[in-house]
Amino acid sequence: MIRNRLFPLLLLSAILAGMLAAPMAARGADAISLFRCGFEEDWDVNFDGWPDRWNRERGPNYPRYVRIEIVSDPADKTNHCLRIGLDGGGGALSSPEIEMSAGYSYLLEGSIKTEKLKNDAAFLTLSFYDEKHALLETLSTSRLVTAPDWTKVRIGPFTPRRRNSRYAVIGLHLEPPPGGSRLEGSPGPDWKGAALFDDLSLSRLPQMLLQSNSASHVYADGVAPEFTCRVTGFPNQAPTMRFELHGLRDELLQQEDLQLIADENELGDRGPNSKANETSGFHGAITWKPKIKETGFYRVRVQIANQTSNLYERSTTLIVLPPGNRPTAGEFGWSLPDGDEPLPLVPLAELLGQAGVHYVKFPVWSAGRNQARADRLVWFTERLNFQGIQLIGLLLEPPPDAEGTNLAKPSATADANGGAAALAPETASPVAAGGETSAAETVAAESAQEGTSGAKVRPKRKAPGAAANLAVDSPLSVPLSAATVFADDPQSWYPSLEPVLTRLSLKVRMWQLGRDQDTSFVGYPDLPKKILALKHQLQRFNQELHIGFGWRYLNEVPEATPAPWSFLSLSANPPLTADELQVYLPRERKGPVKHWVVLEPLSRQEYSLEARVQDLIQRMLAAKIQNADGVFNPQPFSDDRGLMNADGTPGELFLPWRTMALALGGAEYLGTLELPERSPNQVFSRNGETIMVVWNDRPTQETLYLGENVHLMDPFGRSVQPALDGEQQIIPVGPLPTIVTGLSEPIARWRLSFAFASRQMPSVIGKPLSNPFSFQNFFPQGISGTVKLNLPEGWRTTLDRQSLKAASGEKVTLPLEVALPFDAASGHQKIRIDFDISAGRPYQFSIYHALDIGQGDVDIEVHSRLNEKGELEVEQQLTNRTDQAVSFKCQLFIPDRRRMVSQVVEQDRGRDTKVYRLQDGRELLGKTLWLRAEEIGGQRVLNYRFPAEE
Repeated sequence: MIRNRLFPLLLLSAILAGMLAAPMAARGADAISLFRCGFEEDWDVNFDGWPDRWNRERGPNYPRYVRIEIVSDPADKTNHCLRIGLDGGGGALSSPEIEMSAGYSYLLEGSIKTEKLKNDAAFLTLSFYDEKHALLETLSTSRLVTAPDWTKVRIGPFTPRRRNSRYAVIGLHLEPPPGGSRLEGSPGPDWKGAALFDDLSLSRLPQMLLQSNSASHVYADGVAPEFTCRVTGFPNQAPTMRFELHGLRDELLQQEDLQLIADENELGDRGPNSKANETSGFHGAITWKPKIKETGFYRVRVQIANQTSNLYERSTTLIVLPPGNRPTAGEFGWSLPDGDEPLPLVPLAELLGQAGVHYVKFPVWSAGRNQARADRLVWFTERLNFQGIQLIGLLLEPPPDAEGTNLAKPSATADANGGAAALAPETASPVAAGGETSAAETVAAESAQEGTSGAKVRPKRKAPGAAANLAVDSPLSVPLSAATVFADDPQSWYPSLEPVLTRLSLKVRMWQLGRDQDTSFVGYPDLPKKILALKHQLQRFNQELHIGFGWRYLNEVPEATPAPWSFLSLSANPPLTADELQVYLPRERKGPVKHWVVLEPLSRQEYSLEARVQDLIQRMLAAKIQNADGVFNPQPFSDDRGLMNADGTPGELFLPWRTMALALGGAEYLGTLELPERSPNQVFSRNGETIMVVWNDRPTQETLYLGENVHLMDPFGRSVQPALDGEQQIIPVGPLPTIVTGLSEPIARWRLSFAFASRQMPSVIGKPLSNPFSFQNFFPQGISGTVKLNLPEGWRTTLDRQSLKAASGEKVTLPLEVALPFDAASGHQKIRIDFDISAGRPYQFSIYHALDIGQGDVDIEVHSRLNEKGELEVEQQLTNRTDQAVSFKCQLFIPDRRRMVSQVVEQDRGRDTKVYRLQDGRELLGKTLWLRAEEIGGQRVLNYRFPAEE
């Protein structure tokens, strides 16, 4: 249908009235409202229920039948708002273009209310375009699922990163959670429910910038951080700025007040329209050099001193890197589907060299018709190779043709009655730089001139009534899948790819079809034949070309011998946990196909920093233990799940990733040590350097000798020497993993090799039981010395101390016979084995092991608690796991009281529960009780000592 055009003058005046509304006091006296929309009558002049000049998004994710209209607020019939009502798909629309000026900051505010949503979320976006209407960047509010009352959301105050931003577009979205299949356990889209939007306002504020002397804000090699606060158009003269330095947990570390220095020459970027871009008021800047003595993650905040409003507050992050030797080889990598966004290639190459990665996936197709872009990519690839980083070419979508149209996509047509057809986003195709410059000169110029290389060429669409053809994309549209792109006739995509292969085929050996989490080839008919044909097409310039694509853990890979693909990028939605990785990623694999793990961190919005760090490290460990050939972060630049922030500054997870990548890259997994307090741990070794990653749900200390040069490092790279108890190191352990470096590799491998012939011993009293033990000498020379066994109290043996000799690499087995005493405790019993040896010099170290008393066929669990009568209830659960009935006489020994007796008679396979009730139970709290169960007609005796607990 054609939009009603009967009231053009009235429509124009209504829009102008909304855009030129007076400043709102709530946003500060300096705020000027550029755009306001409350969806009242002035936004629906022709009374068709659609907001005038707004554009509706179309496409697979935005079906036409989803109802979007102006309605009355259910809670206030006098108020109108916009409602998106679900009907099995999402909905989105975008505002008219809003002119903006350089030299200012901007604030978007709005209100959202939801109805009966479970998975879908409502949110606002703010997109910036240049004067040619090319999209520069998009920001988003938080995603609201449950908001039964009007909830305020905002973006900013925000200064566009690109000084050539000339237009802004507001987007309203109601969309399902990103990606995934319900077969994989991810939530599906909502079929019913709605979101309401109201009180939209875009305001202009005096500009305030906080800039650093590092593009990525990552500092290494003693470079001192500097931060410059620059203001434009402030009404006050020379305001005083307060700089603050905060630590990882936002603790204030430094504070300093500095007065801005006026800059009479700084009048802002007037651009082509000097009147629109002129800014008046105070212009000035001041530079602050924080005094940072320790490595780690920090935040810098700056605001006008003694002002409570946060409109004039800016903050950023930085990292001071700890020293660290980068391994020559490793499995860890970053996938950069957005290419050199948000960082240009020069600082990006420098950052990658600091991130602990050895692989980088990077989109290269955009260089197909752009010689300057191809030169920059060649320089980038060579720079990465020089740093020991291998570039993997990402083949995402063909670049636009000379007219800006992507031939692999359907064309878009305007819908004048309620919006326009959606256009899927294009892969970035930077505007070519002119001149005959070298690749390095081109890259340097690209870094120096912000905004030049990032302009995107996008197909345009008409917005009804608009003064210009705006390239309005849905920022969150789903890109074309790899299976869709390569399903077409090669002539629709190969001509634009051929120049890329020509330039890069000798430098890039591996090529990935689609993004890491693009699993569109799952279920593809006759997949081996299709991939083989693609491989033949692509390797015309390189006989050693290797290709791969995304795959789901839960799907079987089609059999093909030999497989035409060289690697699979494995993912799941939701992502697999560390435990699940060890199930779905087999350690031993058949065939040469490499398995690359996609490792996406937890959401910042949903989890604490500690939980995110723990989960990231545990999954990195699991991937290493399971021999993953590659471990890739699929989107490092993300405010929610990234290692870096979306603006290119470091996030809290950058250092934990880097710390573990440097520690584990190229290392061999050795196993798990038994520690005195049983803290979970994993041990790795690389070129004679051995490390242990250790943690514990409850804070504790592990005390043992590990080596001569032991250091402790937290996930953020801070390193200290441990305290000593004699020659033993004291290792504080808690929920956040600790990396222990400098372990003696021979001693670590000796400990890992130690084993008793049987970990379980029968609970037979007084009868000698044989259980020899063995270990291997991993010292490079022969050893001699003694071994002493420290057994639980009452255990009797004549072999507690023995002499030993062993050649290098020799495995030693020594005898052991023990007899258990009358009151020998059942279950897990700790044993310490002390070695005093000579191996070139004296060594004394202990191994901590455990034996389970009882065959595991019959066991008892005991729990205690105070009941409401003040009695101590002791619950005894006896479990019989055999097919033979058992009988036990059970006695509970209580300090200073009479024992209590019960019997378990002819208990078949299963569980028997008995409860003892002790009066005045509080008197017993903290005291040790003893439960003894003697088998009637058998030899088994089970003893359990336990503290009385509330």
